Amino acid sequence: MQPTFFASSFGHWLIRALWLAGVAATAGAVWWVWSSDAVPTVPLYETGSRPVPVRPEGKPLRVLVASMVSPQSTLDRYRELVALLAKLGGRQAQLQQRKSYFDANTAILNDETDLAFVCTGAYVQMSRLPRAPQPIAVPVVGGETIYRAVLIVRSDDSAADWPAIRGRKMAFVDPLSLTGHLWARNYLHQQATTEEAYFASTIYAGSHDRAIEAVADGLADAATVDELVLRGLKRSRPDVASRVKVIVTSEGFGIPPVVIPAARPAAERERWTAALLSLHTTEEGRRTLAALNIDRFVALPPGHFESAARIIEP
Repeated sequence: MQPTFFASSFGHWLIRALWLAGVAATAGAVWWVWSSDAVPTVPLYETGSRPVPVRPEGKPLRVLVASMVSPQSTLDRYRELVALLAKLGGRQAQLQQRKSYFDANTAILNDETDLAFVCTGAYVQMSRLPRAPQPIAVPVVGGETIYRAVLIVRSDDSAADWPAIRGRKMAFVDPLSLTGHLWARNYLHQQATTEEAYFASTIYAGSHDRAIEAVADGLADAATVDELVLRGLKRSRPDVASRVKVIVTSEGFGIPPVVIPAARPAAERERWTAALLSLHTTEEGRRTLAALNIDRFVALPPGHFESAARIIEP
């Protein structure tokens, strides 16, 4: 039986109901569309693009952000960057979201977006498919182009390693998330076991911040998440972050890229690559990047995805 968000007991059914209520509330917030000078959004859980007013100069720049953080957090964090990129291209901006990494990958492969911010694990798996997108830039965060997965438990938990959480409730982010699932799956593979055998139950939270909240609120005993998201949560929501602690940290992985669909012309790839790489050279760009805790964007470093590819099944 595959691990699912739901469990059989009444208590877990109640958790499911409460969780979905939170998702519904957040999704409702994403339906809000800003004025024509800001960034319209495509509603959460909608697989196709929703029509929005378009300025005379042409179609909007569609920028897809995978659900690495919850919908409202994505909205708050990325709207200024999306608006700035559209401004540089002389177009209106449209921020797109999807309910899962799989749905985000599907939209990219189907050329339903112009640019996309994706998870490393989801990209590595997508890169093996026909018409794979082209990674055009990666962010530098804290002087590095790598990030790490962390295993977290509640701050008052005595667990200190992987064996200590065996037989307990586990929260993952998404089946295709490198730091939020695939790293843990690789550890279990090395131990010649499976998620079903190792954990009492598993849930998929849908984003890193929600997985952290699940542990902090006692919905799960442990979770694997993106260290950068946890670091950001310590600044933005210390009340949540203070209730969890890191007990295991992974090796470094290539930080998630910005990609462009394979169908985009070479000239378009070059234009958006140049735009991303030059953002840090203007005051407006530096301010926008700083809000995301990004130093700047750089070209893809050699071997950027090698460590991630090693732990993902071919």
